[in-house]
Amino acid sequence: MKKIFSLVMIMALTSFSAFSSETNSIQSFNSGDTISSSQMNSNFQFLTKQFKTNEKVINCPEDSITDAIDEGFNHLIINGTCQTTFMISPFHLPWVAQYGLEVTKPIVHLTLEGGTNGVLEKTTNGFGMFVFGGAVLIKNITITQPIYASLSARVNIDNSTISKINSQQGSAIDINSTNINCDNSESICIYLSGSSNFRGEKLTVNSNTDTMLEAEFSSSAEIKESTFNDTSLNSDGGNTSIDIDRNSSVQFEDTTITMNDADVVVDLGGYLNLNGGEIRRNTGSPTVRVKAGTFEVYNQGIVLDIECESQRFSYVPIDNSTGNIGSISGASNCQYY
Repeated sequence: MKKIFSLVMIMALTSFSAFSSETNSIQSFNSGDTISSSQMNSNFQFLTKQFKTNEKVINCPEDSITDAIDEGFNHLIINGTCQTTFMISPFHLPWVAQYGLEVTKPIVHLTLEGGTNGVLEKTTNGFGMFVFGGAVLIKNITITQPIYASLSARVNIDNSTISKINSQQGSAIDINSTNINCDNSESICIYLSGSSNFRGEKLTVNSNTDTMLEAEFSSSAEIKESTFNDTSLNSDGGNTSIDIDRNSSVQFEDTTITMNDADVVVDLGGYLNLNGGEIRRNTGSPTVRVKAGTFEVYNQGIVLDIECESQRFSYVPIDNSTGNIGSISGASNCQYY
């Protein structure tokens, strides 16, 4: 995790200078420069490739995804299992190869579509797929490697099966009708940080990680009609399955969250809204801990028990006239209760 965070930060600091000096992308000119027709044509060709759909079928393991990207294709239909770990970015950063990433030419947007049994696996030395300042559309495919989005990246996923999602630096993730499966090789299944935004609808999340969802540093998430299953075997003792803090907000609408033996924590200015649906803890208590944050429940949302830890900063404005809220410990600490 520390290596990945360092890689993301280094790329953020170097990306702009790398883009301006990239010779394989669009060329810039100064006043008084003599411009050749080949230079102008090169610029037009670059722009045409970026905004035109160039489709290619990739038959793995024979074909190469990175070769196809270098050839200017931006809509790849994947047949079979491809083992590759690459970066989608408008910046040319050849030094990322030392982190196990396959280097490609700059690309603004890429579509990865599953064809016949389409699967993307990571290479032995790779961390996962990086979307760095670019945009990717993923549909009808299985991706068994983590997806890292950074520097205002845009990731849209539809009707697929994926694993870990890590979004930072103002990136936006939009996922529909997709399974997210995270095993215990990862510590966090869905991680949002640095003003990132996550929108999910009709998701099925099965997580054997320490934390299913963490949102921090002014990030937000809106999740509808979904199912979250914490399948980890963590023992009671403060383990947190969903962590919302540092001015972040999460809304679950008509969503069922089941945790084996862990809780949901709202802290440090975090905000959680349960709009219908249910948060359930199978073993131990409490189900939701409100420390220095706000927890609201609407439309007959169900929560077995709530604990308010801070007398000054726990805000739980809940109307329990429906009887869907169980016990509330530390009720005197809950402001507006």
